[in-house]
Amino acid sequence: MAILTLDKIKDYYSKYCEVVSFIAEINISQPENQKIKNIQVPVSLSQSLAYHFLQEIPSSINLEEITVDLLKEGNNRTFDLIYNGERKVNIEVKATGTKKFQRFRKKALSADYVIWINFTSITSYEIAVFNPIILNPNERIEREFDWNKLNGYSNIVFYRNREL
Repeated sequence: MAILTLDKIKDYYSKYCEVVSFIAEINISQPENQKIKNIQVPVSLSQSLAYHFLQEIPSSINLEEITVDLLKEGNNRTFDLIYNGERKVNIEVKATGTKKFQRFRKKALSADYVIWINFTSITSYEIAVFNPIILNPNERIEREFDWNKLNGYSNIVFYRNREL
C-alpha cells in the first residue's frame, strides 16, 4: 500500500472518528450490553502521517531513502519506517486515540526511534519523538505506557497542537 496523501489522511481520520463516536453512543445507550471496544488507529493512517511529519521537521533525512513497511502483518513486518541513509535507522510508529495507552513490545523497544502520534481531537494531534530505551532502560520487556506520563521522561521531543 502507498503512503496516503494529507487529504486522504484527513478524510480517513474523520471517518475513523465517526466510527469511534458511534461505538461510544452504543455503549452509552445500551449499558446492559457488553461494551464494544474502540477500534485501533489504522496502521496506514499513522504510518502515512509519520512519513509526512518527517518531511516537515528540519533534518538531513533524504525521504527518498526511507522504506515504508505498510500493512505487513505479524512476524513478517520489520520496523514501520526504515531510513537507509548514512546509517540504517529503524523507526517504530505508534498511535493512540481516546485511551492514550500504547503497548510497547520487544520490537518497538528495540527501534532506534519511536514516533508516537496522539490524536487529541477530530482535527488535531500531538507527536512525541524519542529513543525507546528511555522508557525502560534496564530491560526491554513488553509493557504499556501512558501518553500523559511521557512528560516525566527526559529526551523526548514533543510537537504539540498540530492540525490535520
